[in-house]
Amino acid sequence: MGGGNFIYETGLIKKPILKPKPETKAEKAARKKAKHALTKGFYNKQVKKLEHECDVLWSLAVRKGCQSELSGIKADIKAFDAHHLVHRANKATRWDLDNGACLLKAEHRFKVHMDTMTTAILFEKLKEKRGQAWFENLDCHRYQIWKPTLKELEIIKIALEELKTL
Repeated sequence: MGGGNFIYETGLIKKPILKPKPETKAEKAARKKAKHALTKGFYNKQVKKLEHECDVLWSLAVRKGCQSELSGIKADIKAFDAHHLVHRANKATRWDLDNGACLLKAEHRFKVHMDTMTTAILFEKLKEKRGQAWFENLDCHRYQIWKPTLKELEIIKIALEELKTL
Protein backbone atom coordinates (compact mmCIF):
# COMPACT_ATOMS: atom_id res chain seq x y z
CA MET A 1 0.00 0.00 0.00
CA GLY A 2 1.43 3.26 -1.02
CA GLY A 3 1.68 6.45 0.98
CA GLY A 4 -1.51 8.14 2.05
CA ASN A 5 -3.77 6.24 -0.37
CA PHE A 6 -4.50 3.46 2.13
CA ILE A 7 -7.28 5.40 3.77
CA TYR A 8 -8.90 6.21 0.46
CA GLU A 9 -8.39 2.67 -0.96
CA THR A 10 -10.06 1.00 1.98
CA GLY A 11 -13.01 3.36 1.80
CA LEU A 12 -12.67 4.58 5.35
CA ILE A 13 -12.64 8.16 4.12
CA LYS A 14 -14.02 9.31 0.83
CA LYS A 15 -11.79 11.26 -1.50
CA PRO A 16 -12.57 14.94 -1.54
CA ILE A 17 -14.69 16.01 -4.47
CA LEU A 18 -12.77 18.44 -6.60
CA LYS A 19 -14.84 21.05 -8.34
CA PRO A 20 -13.88 21.57 -11.97
CA LYS A 21 -12.54 24.99 -12.77
CA PRO A 22 -15.15 27.20 -14.47
CA GLU A 23 -15.28 27.15 -18.28
CA THR A 24 -14.33 30.20 -20.25
CA LYS A 25 -16.85 31.52 -22.79
CA ALA A 26 -14.70 30.22 -25.64
CA GLU A 27 -14.50 26.72 -24.11
CA LYS A 28 -18.26 26.67 -23.53
CA ALA A 29 -18.96 27.76 -27.13
CA ALA A 30 -16.56 25.12 -28.48
CA ARG A 31 -18.23 22.41 -26.35
CA LYS A 32 -21.70 23.43 -27.56
CA LYS A 33 -20.54 23.52 -31.17
CA ALA A 34 -19.02 20.05 -30.89
CA LYS A 35 -22.23 18.74 -29.28
CA HIS A 36 -24.33 20.41 -32.00
CA ALA A 37 -22.20 18.81 -34.72
CA LEU A 38 -23.23 15.41 -33.43
CA THR A 39 -26.93 16.16 -33.52
CA LYS A 40 -29.23 15.36 -36.41
CA GLY A 41 -29.95 19.02 -37.08
CA PHE A 42 -26.40 19.72 -38.17
CA TYR A 43 -26.44 16.67 -40.46
CA ASN A 44 -29.72 17.82 -42.01
CA LYS A 45 -28.28 21.28 -42.67
CA GLN A 46 -25.35 19.70 -44.51
CA VAL A 47 -27.71 17.52 -46.55
CA LYS A 48 -29.96 20.48 -47.44
CA LYS A 49 -26.95 22.56 -48.48
CA LEU A 50 -25.58 19.78 -50.70
CA GLU A 51 -29.03 19.13 -52.20
CA HIS A 52 -29.34 22.82 -53.08
CA GLU A 53 -25.88 22.87 -54.67
CA CYS A 54 -26.78 19.76 -56.70
CA ASP A 55 -30.08 21.39 -57.76
CA VAL A 56 -28.26 24.45 -59.09
CA LEU A 57 -25.69 22.33 -60.97
CA TRP A 58 -28.43 20.04 -62.36
CA SER A 59 -30.36 23.06 -63.61
CA LEU A 60 -27.28 24.42 -65.38
CA ALA A 61 -26.59 21.05 -66.98
CA VAL A 62 -30.18 20.69 -68.25
CA ARG A 63 -30.27 24.26 -69.64
CA LYS A 64 -26.84 23.96 -71.26
CA GLY A 65 -28.30 23.24 -74.72
CA CYS A 66 -30.03 26.65 -74.77
CA GLN A 67 -32.96 25.32 -76.79
CA SER A 68 -36.52 24.71 -75.66
CA GLU A 69 -37.53 21.08 -75.88
CA LEU A 70 -41.17 22.11 -76.27
CA SER A 71 -41.02 24.83 -78.95
CA GLY A 72 -37.46 24.44 -80.28
CA ILE A 73 -36.68 28.13 -79.72
CA LYS A 74 -33.00 28.97 -79.13
CA ALA A 75 -31.98 31.80 -76.78
CA ASP A 76 -29.53 32.76 -74.05
CA ILE A 77 -29.29 30.34 -71.08
CA LYS A 78 -30.93 32.95 -68.80
CA ALA A 79 -34.17 32.69 -70.81
CA PHE A 80 -34.63 29.03 -69.78
CA ASP A 81 -35.79 26.99 -66.81
CA ALA A 82 -34.97 23.38 -66.09
CA HIS A 83 -38.13 21.30 -65.61
CA HIS A 84 -38.28 18.04 -63.64
CA LEU A 85 -40.38 15.54 -65.57
CA VAL A 86 -40.76 13.36 -62.45
CA HIS A 87 -41.35 15.59 -59.42
CA ARG A 88 -38.16 16.71 -57.70
CA ALA A 89 -39.35 15.30 -54.36
CA ASN A 90 -38.46 11.90 -55.81
CA LYS A 91 -34.75 11.75 -54.96
CA ALA A 92 -34.15 8.68 -57.13
CA THR A 93 -34.59 10.83 -60.26
CA ARG A 94 -34.06 14.34 -58.87
CA TRP A 95 -30.53 14.90 -60.26
CA ASP A 96 -30.82 12.54 -63.24
CA LEU A 97 -30.35 14.53 -66.45
CA ASP A 98 -32.85 12.23 -68.19
CA ASN A 99 -35.43 13.64 -65.79
CA GLY A 100 -34.90 17.19 -67.04
CA ALA A 101 -36.27 19.26 -69.89
CA CYS A 102 -35.01 22.67 -71.00
CA LEU A 103 -37.95 25.06 -71.41
CA LEU A 104 -38.38 28.78 -71.88
CA LYS A 105 -39.38 30.39 -68.58
CA ALA A 106 -42.83 31.29 -69.94
CA GLU A 107 -43.40 27.75 -71.26
CA HIS A 108 -42.38 26.32 -67.92
CA ARG A 109 -44.52 28.56 -65.76
CA PHE A 110 -47.60 29.17 -67.86
CA LYS A 111 -47.89 26.09 -70.05
CA VAL A 112 -46.37 23.08 -68.33
CA HIS A 113 -47.39 23.89 -64.75
CA MET A 114 -50.80 25.31 -65.67
CA ASP A 115 -51.95 22.96 -68.42
CA THR A 116 -51.83 19.17 -68.15
CA MET A 117 -52.29 18.88 -71.93
CA THR A 118 -48.99 20.71 -72.49
CA THR A 119 -47.27 18.29 -70.11
CA ALA A 120 -48.59 15.35 -72.16
CA ILE A 121 -47.41 17.02 -75.38
CA LEU A 122 -43.96 17.59 -73.81
CA PHE A 123 -43.71 13.90 -72.87
CA GLU A 124 -44.69 12.85 -76.40
CA LYS A 125 -42.10 15.18 -77.96
CA LEU A 126 -39.42 13.88 -75.60
CA LYS A 127 -40.41 10.26 -76.36
CA GLU A 128 -39.89 11.00 -80.06
CA LYS A 129 -36.59 12.77 -79.46
CA ARG A 130 -35.10 10.52 -76.76
CA GLY A 131 -36.75 7.21 -77.59
CA GLN A 132 -39.07 4.72 -75.91
CA ALA A 133 -36.21 3.15 -73.91
CA TRP A 134 -35.56 6.54 -72.24
CA PHE A 135 -39.24 6.83 -71.27
CA GLU A 136 -39.41 3.27 -69.88
CA ASN A 137 -36.21 3.80 -67.87
CA LEU A 138 -37.51 7.05 -66.38
CA ASP A 139 -40.91 5.47 -65.70
CA CYS A 140 -39.21 2.57 -63.90
CA HIS A 141 -37.06 4.85 -61.71
CA ARG A 142 -39.91 7.16 -60.75
CA TYR A 143 -41.23 4.60 -58.26
CA GLN A 144 -37.93 3.98 -56.49
CA ILE A 145 -37.42 5.29 -52.98
CA TRP A 146 -33.94 6.54 -52.19
CA LYS A 147 -32.57 8.69 -49.41
CA PRO A 148 -29.03 9.73 -50.35
CA THR A 149 -26.27 9.87 -47.77
CA LEU A 150 -23.88 12.81 -47.48
CA LYS A 151 -21.23 10.81 -49.34
CA GLU A 152 -23.64 10.00 -52.19
CA LEU A 153 -24.65 13.66 -52.46
CA GLU A 154 -21.00 14.68 -52.62
CA ILE A 155 -20.45 12.18 -55.46
CA ILE A 156 -23.48 13.56 -57.34
CA LYS A 157 -22.19 17.10 -56.86
CA ILE A 158 -18.76 16.17 -58.24
CA ALA A 159 -20.34 14.47 -61.28
CA LEU A 160 -22.55 17.50 -61.98
CA GLU A 161 -19.58 19.87 -61.59
CA GLU A 162 -17.69 17.81 -64.18
CA LEU A 163 -20.63 18.20 -66.58
CA LYS A 164 -20.49 21.96 -66.08
CA THR A 165 -16.91 22.07 -67.36
CA LEU A 166 -17.63 20.02 -70.49
